[in-house]
Amino acid sequence: LYCMPVTRYQGVYFGFLHMFYHRAHFDRKAPRPKDMKIDVQLTGSRDGKHWKRHPRRPLFLPTGAQGSYDEGRVYVGKGLIERDDRIDIYYTGHESRHISKEVQPGDNHLCLASLRRDGFVSLEAPDEGNVLTKPISYPGGSLHINARTFPGGSVRVAIRRGDGEFDGLPLPQWNYEQCRVFSADSIDHTIDWKQQEDLSSLKGKAIRLEFSLKQAELFSFWF
Repeated sequence: LYCMPVTRYQGVYFGFLHMFYHRAHFDRKAPRPKDMKIDVQLTGSRDGKHWKRHPRRPLFLPTGAQGSYDEGRVYVGKGLIERDDRIDIYYTGHESRHISKEVQPGDNHLCLASLRRDGFVSLEAPDEGNVLTKPISYPGGSLHINARTFPGGSVRVAIRRGDGEFDGLPLPQWNYEQCRVFSADSIDHTIDWKQQEDLSSLKGKAIRLEFSLKQAELFSFWF
């Protein structure tokens, strides 16, 4: 675990954990694919002290293909550039592995990577799946989602009660059948329900949102 620049985004800390695949006895004639290279995994924290990674350790920013300008090492800089539809992340890419004798002048490059807005991670349903949130105090306003569906896919939302002995019970006015189906790719789509003008009658109440995903990715939701 080599280093970890940290940045704050939408109330959450993201850490770009640089993974250095050190090998004490590096064989230049027969190197393993990752020997002496550096790539980046993503970590997250809500308090800046306790950090978590995905259990499968997927790469957030991999090194490039053989012969590319960043095939040896990538280093993410601190901070993000938030644009209307995307997030830009600057990083340096190196052609060489992390071996002092192999570093040559001109092998490091200033590079730019981009994500869709809120695109760090997603809840993904290659087939079908449901997810139920923790109880939320409804603050008012419309429900927005950042999501993408694949051919034949959809996203629907149902609202359940989130209080006491009634926790989890469905609210008939805001069920899956009433929800207008989302089938598209949008960073800001407003969810609504048939025959319901708004959610004003729920303001201040504890609710749960249940998302039904079919061949879809959900990146974020907000009111």
